[in-house]
Amino acid sequence: MISHVEPALRRECEDALLGAYHAELVAHGVDGEAYTLEACKREYAIGAAERWVWLLAYMTGLCPEPVNRFLHDQVLAFVKDHGVTPETIGQPRS
Repeated sequence: MISHVEPALRRECEDALLGAYHAELVAHGVDGEAYTLEACKREYAIGAAERWVWLLAYMTGLCPEPVNRFLHDQVLAFVKDHGVTPETIGQPRS
């Protein structure tokens, strides 16, 4: 969702996709009361940001400037949309 979907389109379809994903988890045995849709959305936002902060730093040394700028802008839009801050993000995930 971060690297392959323009922010406007991501914003438009994100809630529906996360709702469908959570419904599939519940249909396949995940306890929907313990792992709520809101918890799923939080994990999506924080987990994606944690992974991409690490990956963005790594990719900077491998990609040309236009690619780095594109990825930076995508990650920036995502973290702003989801209120991710240095205080709310954990260690990078790989």
